[in-house]
Amino acid sequence: METIVGTITEYGEDEAPMPQSATDYKHENYAVVQQELEATGFTNTTFEILYDIELGWTDEGDQA
Repeated sequence: METIVGTITEYGEDEAPMPQSATDYKHENYAVVQQELEATGFTNTTFEILYDIELGWTDEGDQA
C-alpha cells in the first residue's frame, strides 16, 4: 500500500473516512484489509498487483 499524506476534514458524496491511516495497512495481507474496509462500509474495493520483488534480492518462492 502507498503512503497517503494529508488530512481531509470534509467528505463529499460517495466518500468516507478510512478506518485507519493507509500506512497502518503496510505489509498487511490484502484480504484482511479488504475485509476490514468492507466491515466499515466500503463496497467497491479493488487491488492492483505490484511486482516489487527483484531477482537476486529474494529467495525463490519468497512471498515476504
